[in-house]
Amino acid sequence: MSLMEDSGEDSDLSVVPADVQALGKFAYDLADSLQSALKQIGAEVGSLTGGDWTGPAADGFAAGWAECSDGGAKIIAVLEQMASSLGVTAQTYVAQDNQFAGQVSALLDLPPL
Repeated sequence: MSLMEDSGEDSDLSVVPADVQALGKFAYDLADSLQSALKQIGAEVGSLTGGDWTGPAADGFAAGWAECSDGGAKIIAVLEQMASSLGVTAQTYVAQDNQFAGQVSALLDLPPL
């Protein structure tokens, strides 16, 4: 017994490829924005820590920034992978839908209009 059977919801799957593609574009745009921000902030942090600021506080700040930067890079990579996967998924649904429509049309063998 599935969760959908328990809730009484319809179990039909409905996919709107344009919405899937839009979500993929959103993920890609978000990754791009985050990458730009990370690069800009990285340059500012580099000028701050590479300048006259030295000592334990500067070292601690630089270590914290490195951790933040690494985490940001991982998030960007995941968003880019998600965007790519969503684009492929949308294209696959469109191709399968077109193939199914062609098969149904061939079965009907309707006369031309």
